[in-house]
Amino acid sequence: MNYNYKNTIWIIIVSIIVLLLVNGWLQKNVTATATKVTVKEGFESVGYEVTGLNKPGLNPDFTSIGTLEATFKPAPGFVPWPKDLLHRFKIYQKTVSKNVKQYNMYVLQQQATAEEAETLIETGYWPWPEDLKDEYIKAVWRNPIIKVDAGSALQSAQEMYCKNAAMRLLGWNTKEGQFLLAGVDAGRTDAMPVKNTIKCSADLKNSVLQKTVYKSYNLFNGYKNSETTTIKNEDIPSEVTGFSFVNGPCNPCNAINQTPQYNCPFKLAIKDQGSDISPVWKSLWGL
Repeated sequence: MNYNYKNTIWIIIVSIIVLLLVNGWLQKNVTATATKVTVKEGFESVGYEVTGLNKPGLNPDFTSIGTLEATFKPAPGFVPWPKDLLHRFKIYQKTVSKNVKQYNMYVLQQQATAEEAETLIETGYWPWPEDLKDEYIKAVWRNPIIKVDAGSALQSAQEMYCKNAAMRLLGWNTKEGQFLLAGVDAGRTDAMPVKNTIKCSADLKNSVLQKTVYKSYNLFNGYKNSETTTIKNEDIPSEVTGFSFVNGPCNPCNAINQTPQYNCPFKLAIKDQGSDISPVWKSLWGL
């Protein structure tokens, strides 16, 4: 039986061309459809958004509490900036700031008051209290890797961060902040090479303190078998060495939620750092 290789080759070539044409048509229609869809992007929680600095795609013209509530829960007593101020802030961004610093306006309007924004437009710097300036300069000097002029570093920071954002950034670099973000070791299960952990959960709408215990290895896939449980607030001092509440049991992880609540002051007694509360957290907690 004679086999016609030429016809087979032509059939393969024609099939490939048809597939390429169909694929191109599908991509064109998917792209056209996607351009008609308006995506409402909300709060960025990756890396613990605290600065209000924006990424492309967010609507800078937000003025409505209703719009904000559709994105994430606003802080109690939140008042949006006036439309006139938002317009002038955009002009400031495009001219003086030259769009070097892009802000998430949803977040920024919760962190900074209209009066603070007016000060930035008038002076080029966000207003900071003197004690916050002192804490920032101390943090600059404590940096073991990069040494810069403290005055220049302070000016650059005030050009970028409003008071509340700066306080949160400083707070994460304290023992209290590291406890909330990274957690602590909670011993080790026999025969397991990794340590158990106690840390705040990743649910940034209602974060709680959780304990993860690694029990064994899964013999089928090699994964670590673990069990995660929520620690009751009243049990935290017995689970975390050196931890104590200032005003009684509460949820310390409230401070890392998308809408942070500084209503649970606590102390951490750590070797070489003592048990005193860091100054920035005294301010955040209103102590």
